[in-house]
Amino acid sequence: MLSAEQGDIIGMHWIGVFYHDGFGVSKDTKKAKEFLIKAADLGNCQSMYYLYMICSGNEGEDEKFKDELEAYNWLMKAISNGATFFDDAIKYFKNNFNVLAPIFLNNRGLDLDSMDETKKNDILNIHQAGITEM
Repeated sequence: MLSAEQGDIIGMHWIGVFYHDGFGVSKDTKKAKEFLIKAADLGNCQSMYYLYMICSGNEGEDEKFKDELEAYNWLMKAISNGATFFDDAIKYFKNNFNVLAPIFLNNRGLDLDSMDETKKNDILNIHQAGITEM
């Protein structure tokens, strides 16, 4: 805790993990997120991945922190900073397609006018190609 409070990136990451998992401290997702954001802002891609997990709504995570877009953004930031969770990104995008696809397309200047299964598959393939390229 002392190293985390003094701004050590590794200390902040691990205190965040401990709060997330309830290891040696009471489980406190809000505190976990606070420490993990500090470490992530300093470039710790493992902290970014933990933030993805907290916001993902995956099994075992607190539903009140679920935010598909925030989760995806943390996951993509982790990958951009060297983490290799490519399969997670592809799967998460597919599982949250309705929320993430419009933003994904808008960021690329593409239009989502009508959605049929062919277009959905095309968008999933474009997303996967981008992840593979990373």
